[in-house]
Amino acid sequence: MTAPLHFEEVGRGDPPIVLVPGWCCDLSTLAPTAEHLAAGHRVVSVDLPGHGRSAFGGGALSMSDIVAAVRATTTALGVEKPVLIGHSLGGRLVLAIVQADPGFAAAAVLLDSVIDDPPANVAARRAELEGPDWETALSRRFSGLGSPQALVDSMLGTPRDAALAVLVASDEFDAAAAVAACRVPLLYIGAPNPRAEEARLQELNPRLVYRQVAASGHFVQLDAAPEVNAIVDTFLGGPR
Repeated sequence: MTAPLHFEEVGRGDPPIVLVPGWCCDLSTLAPTAEHLAAGHRVVSVDLPGHGRSAFGGGALSMSDIVAAVRATTTALGVEKPVLIGHSLGGRLVLAIVQADPGFAAAAVLLDSVIDDPPANVAARRAELEGPDWETALSRRFSGLGSPQALVDSMLGTPRDAALAVLVASDEFDAAAAVAACRVPLLYIGAPNPRAEEARLQELNPRLVYRQVAASGHFVQLDAAPEVNAIVDTFLGGPR
């Protein structure tokens, strides 16, 4: 069982928004999104287990464990029918939450999340994290995302046991099946070199709305914040 998650809350208004950061990231990587949406929505941002300021008790995690932790946090806060927004691995967690309880969320937004992860990439990433020179390997991987060094350094500060536990949980999750089964309004915002292609996603779920930003690295919500915020506003029915 996972420890309670660290969260931050801003804003007021419905529908409430829950923001979920990506692998080895903390909630600050979604700060521009939170600040923008707080003008018209109650926004709750969480840190994943062992990431940011959330504790981690050690051992293995399943996606169900992480889903339960996010839901317990939001339920304790009285958040009902939220729009879930997740970046990267956080988007896969959003899909897992919707899959676990189709009536929990009002809508879901995926920010440049991997949906079909090739087995070779899964194995290579796992080997990097489990190897003796894991910090160098991950630094090279994170720098390749187009991230500033300060963000890379922050990501490398995630304890290896927590990073590995969350990664394994995500790798074992079938995100493509979750996209296909999703019945709530679903938006995907990709980088110029997206982690998932429009044709594949709309093959899985013809109702999915697909958008790409014009210029960005993997962290679309940081690199192209005004564009991402405008897309989300339109998806939610216009700015408040």
